[in-house]
Amino acid sequence: MRRRLLFLLPIVVIVASCAFGPAATPSRALGSGERWLPVANFGSNGLCAGGGYIGDFRLHGAADDPRLTWMIRPDGTRAELAWPIGYSARFTPNLEVLDDRGQRVAVEGSLVTGGCATFDAGVTLPDFATPAP
Repeated sequence: MRRRLLFLLPIVVIVASCAFGPAATPSRALGSGERWLPVANFGSNGLCAGGGYIGDFRLHGAADDPRLTWMIRPDGTRAELAWPIGYSARFTPNLEVLDDRGQRVAVEGSLVTGGCATFDAGVTLPDFATPAP
């Protein structure tokens, strides 16, 4: 019995480290008026199997919203968004999304051209560069 437990211990440690890995941290400090955006949860594999969107999917945001950003689908419904580590939002007064280097990648009303579903139900990682299908 003890031998079996010793055999299973390394497997349990490896699986646990994959599932809960070290928490990633942003590589830059926030600028004036910036707030970190929610980070996309892709589990331990970090894979994103996304696709392009057909239709008018638009980025929106508000400083007083708990998630800061969302997109509106063509049917008018809201879809929650999450972002890569280090992405932030600032409102000057309109929404600007900054990447992990502090470069502006999207603004209020930007067309969301694609996205990836995350492990969090109903939350999408948006893409602004995918050509329309």
